[in-house]
Amino acid sequence: MCPQCALPYIACTFAPLPTYSLVCFFCLPPPRIWLWGRERGERGAGCAVVGLHFRCLLPGSIHHMDRNVCGHPQWTAVRLRPSTTRGWTYGSTWHLCHTDYCSSPCIEPSAFALDFLHMEDELNAALCQLCFSQPVCYVYNPTEYAANTHRLFVTTYCRGPKSILFLGMNPGPFGMAQNGVPFGEVSHVREWLRIEGTVGRPKHEHPKRPILGLACAKREISGARFWAFFRGLCGDPAVFFRHCYVHNYCPLAFLAASGKNITPPQLPANQRAGLTAACDQALVQAVRLLGTRLLIGVGRYAEQRARAVLEAVGLNSGVRVAFLQHPSPVNPTANRGWENIAHTLINDLQLLPYLTDKG
Repeated sequence: MCPQCALPYIACTFAPLPTYSLVCFFCLPPPRIWLWGRERGERGAGCAVVGLHFRCLLPGSIHHMDRNVCGHPQWTAVRLRPSTTRGWTYGSTWHLCHTDYCSSPCIEPSAFALDFLHMEDELNAALCQLCFSQPVCYVYNPTEYAANTHRLFVTTYCRGPKSILFLGMNPGPFGMAQNGVPFGEVSHVREWLRIEGTVGRPKHEHPKRPILGLACAKREISGARFWAFFRGLCGDPAVFFRHCYVHNYCPLAFLAASGKNITPPQLPANQRAGLTAACDQALVQAVRLLGTRLLIGVGRYAEQRARAVLEAVGLNSGVRVAFLQHPSPVNPTANRGWENIAHTLINDLQLLPYLTDKG
């Protein structure tokens, strides 16, 4: 019996795990993750796992899914991919998990998307080795705590080569930092990109910059302008992502003690060096993996880093780099009509055939 709700374990979780607090699934503190699985050929009642990192339940890890198992609408059977469970060998295991973590559409990830996610994981591992100090007091990495929605974005829209890459700088506090989607203004993320899912929280969170996920009510103006433009031009996300992809040079967001956003070029030189080295290498990998032929830096910093990096590795002859004004409200030029600026660039680069259903 669960000591908190007095229900039998078998009714709530199918099996307790002695090494964890003996409470049922519904009494576990968030994030509530309870997986139950049985290896093929295993003898006994199966193995129960509590608290396995939730990235194992992301679309990139799911091999197959059956909903409403055991006649219970709150449970889903999931088979995980061995290559995406970080050392756990669950390729032949069926797990039962609560549908809170499987509410997003189940999209069979392509090997291409998994390669892209692996590249991002390698960058995150490198960034974890870095230390940041004043003026940085908080570091957010939405590709980790918002991995559910971020990986759904990748597995949905990065399923093959992309000849055109829009490169942003790093997550904005009310956009990607909230939901893991580049330029992630919430209404466009949900309504146009159709990304849904559970968003966690960073280990150290600024009280003035809480992560609210897709419930964030504050608009990210940059993201609203960016996605509204392409929504009007392309109509359907499938048209935009047929040839294009959107990615950030750096996955980290930096906050000062006051809650002020600190951008990568504003970091002290001694802290910026390690960051740019890791992000430069990841950008080269992304460009090669995507097969990019045109990289559009959204903002001057992204454009300058792209030019320097591609020239350093000899890719500048095969990859053209262009500049697009950043749609940020702190950019006076963007406030005078960013849509017209974007239209002009699209026409100058002769990209309209790539961004319409006729392309």
